[in-house]
Parts: sequence; structure tokens; C-alpha cells
Amino acid sequence: MGLLSVFLQIFRAMFEVVAKPLRPWKENTWNPHKDIPWDGPDSRPRQEARKIFRMMSSTGYDYEHRWYTSGNQKPDPVVYGSAIDRYLLDSGIIEDWPKGSTEWDAAGRERQLYKPPYKFTVVSILPTIVIMTPHDYTVEQARDDRSIFGAGVMRDHYYMGTRVKYDPDSLWFSPDLDIPPTPLKITAGEAKIIEFDSGAIELQASSERINTRRLVRP
Repeated sequence: MGLLSVFLQIFRAMFEVVAKPLRPWKENTWNPHKDIPWDGPDSRPRQEARKIFRMMSSTGYDYEHRWYTSGNQKPDPVVYGSAIDRYLLDSGIIEDWPKGSTEWDAAGRERQLYKPPYKFTVVSILPTIVIMTPHDYTVEQARDDRSIFGAGVMRDHYYMGTRVKYDPDSLWFSPDLDIPPTPLKITAGEAKIIEFDSGAIELQASSERINTRRLVRP
């Protein structure tokens, strides 16, 4: 692509912003089957996106994303990954896991990346509940764009969804409930209910996976 073409793209994007600074939020319907966490009894957030101006993008624009939750909150889903990062760092839990490389963040600060022997799946928000499935960190995880959270301190991403692979050695934790990584203690063919003030989450285990469901507290 020639320099003139790049300049025209940037100019076109800037003109669009002057005419209409931000396009309105619209429901993201391009992937209606995306498996995202529960945010209430039998309820999951509605995905929304909008086009924004981005000078450094090759196209001159980018997209912002947010979830419209059952509690009428409208967060960028990245905030949940950041909250998990803070919890693992502040609690010191992460220090027991193998260290990976270091990298520089957007503010120019060096940060340590970790290689935990687990795959992290966020199955619920409000409160955030995470299931840790044993994983060989020396093997690169296959990334699925339908179920990835950004993570700031892990070599691999945090995942999200309402179901996870079954493993008898799985753990769970919750930054919102201040519960550290704890053995899930569920065997194939069993069910388990985790209760909290605003409700509960039910886990049904088979030999292959654990399916979850948010409930009204029993």
C-alpha cells in the first residue's frame, strides 16, 4: 500500500470522527453463540460494540466492546481480567507459579509474566468465579477467539464460558468473594452448588466436562 493511500485512509477516518465522533453502541450479533459467563440466574450479559477512531490503526478505526449486564452495568469485559490479575498479585498466590518472560506495558513499565499449570475459565461475573483446570504450561494453548479474556500477568489468556473440561484436580476461586484457589472436589456424575449472598452457581460434572448454571439461592 502506497504512502498516499495510507494518508487518505487516515484522513478519511479523521473526517468521519469530525462528522460523527463515535458511532452508537449496537448489540453484537455477529457471533450469537459465543459462550460468555453467567451474570445472574439463567442470565448472561448482552454483548455490544461501537466503532471508534484509532489514529495508530492501519484502518484508522477500531472497535470498543462492552457487556450490558443484568444489573444494568456496562463494563468493558477486560476489567474482569484485570481484577483477576490484581487478586492473584495482591494475594501472593501467583509467586508460587513458574515465571515466564518479561515484557513492557503501555506505560513503559517492565512486568513479569507467569506460566501457571492451569487453564483459567471465568464461568460467572457478579460475582466473578473462576475454575482452574490443570494444564501443561509448556504446551501452547490453542486460542479460541470466542472465549478469550485479556490477561496482563499470564503468558496465556484467561478464558470465559459456562462449561469447562472435567478434571478431578480442578480448583476454583473468586476475587469478589475473597476465596483463594480451593479444590473443587467434584467427581464425574456429581453435582455441586456454590452459594453466595446474591445467589448460587450449580456445577454438573460428567466424564468429559463440567457444565455450570446460575441459580437463585436455595
